[in-house]
Amino acid sequence: MSKRALTWLTRGMLAVSLLGWVSAEGPERAVASVWANEIDCEAEANLKDWDCIQKRNAAQQGAPAAGPPAQDAPADAPPAPDAVARAGDAMGIVFTLEDAGKEADAVLREEGTDERGAWARSRFERGRDLGASRLGPNVIDTKAWIAKDVETAKALFKSQAEVKNFRERAEREGISGSNDRFKLENVAEETHASSAYWDDATVWHHYRVVVRKDRNVAVMYLFGRRELIDNGLVDWFSRKLAGRL
Repeated sequence: MSKRALTWLTRGMLAVSLLGWVSAEGPERAVASVWANEIDCEAEANLKDWDCIQKRNAAQQGAPAAGPPAQDAPADAPPAPDAVARAGDAMGIVFTLEDAGKEADAVLREEGTDERGAWARSRFERGRDLGASRLGPNVIDTKAWIAKDVETAKALFKSQAEVKNFRERAEREGISGSNDRFKLENVAEETHASSAYWDDATVWHHYRVVVRKDRNVAVMYLFGRRELIDNGLVDWFSRKLAGRL
């Protein structure tokens, strides 16, 4: 058996032995973290292995690697939050297909102007099967406004924070109860977050985050499987959105 075949066989056996642990920690993180510790990441044959790249990056930063699942991690990290409004274009705030990631389909991308100011909205969706769901949230919906003044932006933020029942969700996706354990730190000048879960054989989570900086307001809705959302993606996408305001 070749060295390469033996390496992949070893990796497969390791993944099978971890099945009990994977269900608690998430398939991508559990297998990847142990795999990177089991192989020689300094060997030339493994220099381009993604798990080894993550391990080296974490060692250089002195902390575990953060962000979306390793198989589809964007190259750019979310900027640190601040209270300085940067964007002057609403379309430049909402997420793009590149942000949504692999196997996401563009469902909506539009812009206009209303009595509060210029606005833009984008929406991306993935299939509900397990393979697609592990790549990122099944729904990523963002809308942003550049309000005509700060007072209008504050009123807009307040009204969006009061929205109930996740107006961006599809009717077929229900709500079984509130996700009381969810908390999100303030990532902008003002931040409001709400969440709920839907138990439909698989446990799904809804998340809605509203952020404001100066005249800029944005709303983000994420929907996905519990094990993926628990992987830190709500915080990651929230910071990425806040960094564009």
